Amino acid sequence: MANDPYTLVIALDVQKHAKGTLYIDDGQTYDYRSGKFVHIEFSMQENKITGHVTNTPDFETDSWLERVIILGFEEVPKQVKVLTPLDGEQNLDFFYNKNNQVLSIRKPGVNIAAEFEIQIIV
Repeated sequence: MANDPYTLVIALDVQKHAKGTLYIDDGQTYDYRSGKFVHIEFSMQENKITGHVTNTPDFETDSWLERVIILGFEEVPKQVKVLTPLDGEQNLDFFYNKNNQVLSIRKPGVNIAAEFEIQIIV
């Protein structure tokens, strides 16, 4: 599973917020002891998802964010876009299921260990 793409599943609370973390290392060695890992914090509030790297990693991965699924999203989005320091702003494809209140965002395409922001415009 090394370098496989990730799906981020977000379950909103009653305030429409969510938080979570992801830890990645090579899964084979003890190199994490010398800082070869990445720790990412994810959060969602005010229709904005952020991915923030909390350490200064000496670890690289080719894994990327393939999909974001948001459970409990109550509004129909007009637009979804991703912003990254390197690539700037890009519009994303999405599908909204009003009956189940599930928003699926396709292929943000950012490296999972990079800083990013996804904005949902309603």
